[in-house]
Order: sequence, then structure tokens, then C-alpha cells
Amino acid sequence: ELKNSFVDPVDGVPLRDRKRGKYAQCFSGPDAVNWMAKRGIHKREAVVVLTEWLNEGLFSQIVGENSSSRLFVESSKALYQFTGTKQNDNGSVHNFVSERFTKPIPCDYCGDLIKGGVVYKQAFQCTSCQFVVHKKCLQEAHNSSCGKKEMRQNAGFSLENSEVALNALNSLYF
Repeated sequence: ELKNSFVDPVDGVPLRDRKRGKYAQCFSGPDAVNWMAKRGIHKREAVVVLTEWLNEGLFSQIVGENSSSRLFVESSKALYQFTGTKQNDNGSVHNFVSERFTKPIPCDYCGDLIKGGVVYKQAFQCTSCQFVVHKKCLQEAHNSSCGKKEMRQNAGFSLENSEVALNALNSLYF
């Protein structure tokens, strides 16, 4: 349960590009320990658990002191990345943040419409490529490399079908 929460793209350890984009979607030692502390896990216990996950291959140390070591390092100079993080030719992966849209828009992953609203954030948008997805599509889209055009082609996205649906939905709302 804790491990699933840790890797969750929405509620998990915060990921971001580091060193001016050289290291995509990674976290530092303190990021991980602080995330665990917010869940009531003491620092020493967090380091033990994080070392276990490192040795299991959940993530790997990509830069920092003792990067060949199998011990988790709590230094801000130690950067970690989840195993299997996919990157495109530019070395970037999706960085989704929750967003609110006032009008319905198509999901860039599945093509279905995301209902608009003014109260709740009902979609997620990549800060790198502006790719927009439903919450239900978030995990699959997050595991894919950043690239709106490529994703739309792979997902069978049809701009024509989505525009027809969008026009029909807009006529109901507006």
C-alpha cells in the first residue's frame, strides 16, 4: 500500500526535472524522506524502507555520492528516478498537474471528452507538452514518453470524432 502511494503520479513523491532538464522526472533523497514523514514514518525507518525499495529495483540513484551503493542516501545531491521511466529524444517525460477546464475538452489519450467545470479540477495536463488526460487515463499516459503528437497517433485519437462530440456537447451546455 505504501509503495503504491509512493509511486502514484498524483499523490506520490514529487517528481520534477533537475539540473536544467538534464535529469527528467526524478526526486531527491530529502523529497522521499519528507514524503514518508508526512505519512508518520520516522526518518530512520524511512531510510530503511527506501533502501529496501532501492534494492528491489523500484527506483535507482542516477546521480550523487555513492551512486553505485545499494544504500539510500538522504542527501539533496542524491537524485533518484523510478525504474522504467520512459524518455523521448529530448530526454523528457510527462509532468502532469491537475487542471480545471471550463468547457469540455477531449482527452489526448483516449479521445473521450473530459467534462468542463468551474469548481473541481477534473483533468491532468503535462506542463511540458500540454497533453491533457482524464484521471482514469493518468497512469497509462504517465508511463508513456512525452510527445502529444505521438501519443494521439498511438491512442487512436481522432480529432474529427472529438470535434463532432465536442460540438454536440457544447450545444447542450451553451
